[in-house]
Amino acid sequence: TDQSNINSGTFNSLWNFDDGTNSPNVNPTHVFASDDTFMVKLILTSNLNCSDSATKSAYVFPLPEPDFTINDSTQCFEYNNFVFTNTSSIKWGTLSNYYWDFDDGGNSSSVNVNHSYITQDDTFNVMLSATSALGCIDTNYKTVYVLPMPVADFSIWDSSQCFENNAFGFQNQSTISSGTLSALWNFDDGTYSTTTNPVHSFLYADTFAVQLTAISAFNCRDSIIKNTYIHVHPQPNAAFTINDSAQCLNSNNFVFTNNTTITADTFSQTWYFDDGDTSSSFDVNHIYGYPDTFVIKLMVISDFFCKDSALKTSIIYPNPVIDFAINDSSQCLFGNSFVFSDSSSISSGTYNQVWSFGDGNTDSSINSTHSYLSPDTFQVKLAGYSSLGCDDSISKNVYVHPMPNADFSINDSTQSFQDNNFIFTSTSTISSGAISYYWTFGDGNSSTLQNPVHVYSTDDTFTVKLVISSTANACLDSISKTVYVFPTPSVEFAINDSAQCYNENTFVFTNNTTINWGNISFYWFFGDGDTSTLTNPSHIYNSDDTFSVKLLAISETGAKDSLTKVLIVFPSPVTAFDISDSQQCFNGNSFVFTNNSTINTGTQTYSWNFGDASTSNTTSPVHTYATDDTFTVFLIANSNLNCADTLSKTTYVFPSPNSTFSINDSQQCFNENHFVLTNNSTINTGSQT
Repeated sequence: TDQSNINSGTFNSLWNFDDGTNSPNVNPTHVFASDDTFMVKLILTSNLNCSDSATKSAYVFPLPEPDFTINDSTQCFEYNNFVFTNTSSIKWGTLSNYYWDFDDGGNSSSVNVNHSYITQDDTFNVMLSATSALGCIDTNYKTVYVLPMPVADFSIWDSSQCFENNAFGFQNQSTISSGTLSALWNFDDGTYSTTTNPVHSFLYADTFAVQLTAISAFNCRDSIIKNTYIHVHPQPNAAFTINDSAQCLNSNNFVFTNNTTITADTFSQTWYFDDGDTSSSFDVNHIYGYPDTFVIKLMVISDFFCKDSALKTSIIYPNPVIDFAINDSSQCLFGNSFVFSDSSSISSGTYNQVWSFGDGNTDSSINSTHSYLSPDTFQVKLAGYSSLGCDDSISKNVYVHPMPNADFSINDSTQSFQDNNFIFTSTSTISSGAISYYWTFGDGNSSTLQNPVHVYSTDDTFTVKLVISSTANACLDSISKTVYVFPTPSVEFAINDSAQCYNENTFVFTNNTTINWGNISFYWFFGDGDTSTLTNPSHIYNSDDTFSVKLLAISETGAKDSLTKVLIVFPSPVTAFDISDSQQCFNGNSFVFTNNSTINTGTQTYSWNFGDASTSNTTSPVHTYATDDTFTVFLIANSNLNCADTLSKTTYVFPSPNSTFSINDSQQCFNENHFVLTNNSTINTGSQT
């Protein structure tokens, strides 16, 4: 504050702050950049250039430099203890007071201090304020991190299981307020796992206390051992003996002795004899009511429902059950062949068999075939003998009947297809009794008349068969003969594309006509007055329309067939357009395209390409070019049936001159003005005037 005065006149002030700076203000404010003692000088100069000065001292005391170290700035919430060591300093003088603020409501005035955060995990800004003996204060902040603690927890799918196939599933239910968790499992059997939700199988029966340690990303840990222990119960070991595992049916009596063991607990048992019977006795006797091979099962269950089973086989020797089948027990003499198939059975052991055919012949084969030399009734017997001395036998009758003799005649075995009429006359005989007839004509048709007449519906070579049967015993005889029906051609042809556009139509006809045998002549009728005798002709139509194409085929025997197909020649557009002016200057160019395209029937769509990468689907567009050049314009007309025609024309966009000039000096005095005009006009190509 300037308190100077002068009796008369005025004066100016100049302050020198002794730090290299000064001020002309009357009452200045000044901040010194460093602590020190400064000689502040005020110099006054009057309006008559008279001066005076005064000097006073200003003292800038040094600020404290608070600082501190932390034993560990990142600690887990549980058991956290932050040790703060004061390392504050000052350039000169002494420090008298300290104040700590821990950002959780706690504070301290000690030089060094320990602090534990007990309310929550969080990030805290710790402040240290240092005060010098001269009352100067400064503060410093550092951040400490109290990391969240995981809360370990888990559940067990099933805490009590049998040893065999035991698989304990552990569901990790640990939580943390923020961050991620990993897991360390101690299964109390010498094994560990870092899987989040493990499945563990114990290698021996016992009680186990499983521990889960939940570990945060910053290695904060929490562990838990469940009050529910893991119980792995021992398995029983099922075993038994049989007095004799193979016995005969008529005297069987099986004695089953239980030899099951278990390391702890007790067990109950159930016997399954494989014949529908069961028993819960410790040892048991059992008698089977029929021969077979039986699988005996002993199922044992401990007090904790741990199971085991044992299987053994017992055999009941049976008597052989003798039976046989005959392919046909009633046959005609001619070609008779009786096939005897042994269907006898025995559940264990082996047996031998002997066949007696009733005509003095025998056989010891398993299955036998026998033919008789005369018609009669014969009794066939099969006897079987098991390896254990059991036997059985059975007899059945077979019948051998007398034979008829088949024959027939044909009016004419070779006929034309158009007028074929075959007459078949039977000349068959039989020694006694009546005959029934069954004709098959080789074309899927048949008859039961004695002398049928048949007309074939297709040309081919046919095998006619007559089968006669004696009405008394159904003894059969047959005879086959061949008849010939001259073939008719089977006309077929393909068209490369049955629908084509007029302006590019070329129809290619592929002849697929067939005949069983012989040669064929072909006659094509294209529906527009043109014909052809080529096998596979091509044809181009001179107008758009729908045409019926016919192929007539005639065999060398005069048989005919024909086929007609329809094809379409779509009308094609005739593309045409005019240009308002095909030669224009670049400036203001605007080309008007008038579409004159036509088509006989149908509608058209249009696609314009202006040669400068621009296109249009407008019928008659207007186009302006962005550059001078020569352009080829294309118009594609496309019908609603996808037939197209294209026309191109050329447009010319001549370059326009770019007029410009410069002046030596656009502002000159009248008495000596001399304006020089320089022509700077340009053009891309060509010359200018």
